[in-house]
Amino acid sequence: MNSAVLSGLDAYWRQQCAGRDMPRRADIDPIALKQILPRIILTRIEHAPLRILYTVVGTQCVTSAGFDYTGYYLDELDMSTEVGTDWPAVYRRILDERRPVFGICDTALSNGQSRPYVAGLYPLSDEAGQISHVIAVEDIVLDPTDELLMVPTQPIVLKPRPRGRAAS
Repeated sequence: MNSAVLSGLDAYWRQQCAGRDMPRRADIDPIALKQILPRIILTRIEHAPLRILYTVVGTQCVTSAGFDYTGYYLDELDMSTEVGTDWPAVYRRILDERRPVFGICDTALSNGQSRPYVAGLYPLSDEAGQISHVIAVEDIVLDPTDELLMVPTQPIVLKPRPRGRAAS
């Protein structure tokens, strides 16, 4: 996959591993990711039951989704605009395999077409080595016409906006 954004996160993540299977969440410094921060998504993993909470959604990701889903759980979002991507299965795979997952995803446009984008998701651990977070990057390039045709991600359940945006 030819993506400078994905390559940037991949190199940073591997550097932060420091001989471990994966970096700890505490090893990730947003300042070091400044160039790609608008394309970064950080999720917190809740294990029992398994739920994925979006704690940081970069501005470019918000624009592409047409909705700021910071503070929402994955199971609270209608992800039907993601053509052929089963996001819960992607997260389960990361948890099972304890390694990054990359791929080409497609997002739906209102005219029935779709546009591909590159995604990479990287596990992060807590101090005990359990996966506690996933840091992801989305590299999507849309022309102005595509932006007008984007089908926005929608919450399944409307709820008040979360207070504050503390990254965890």
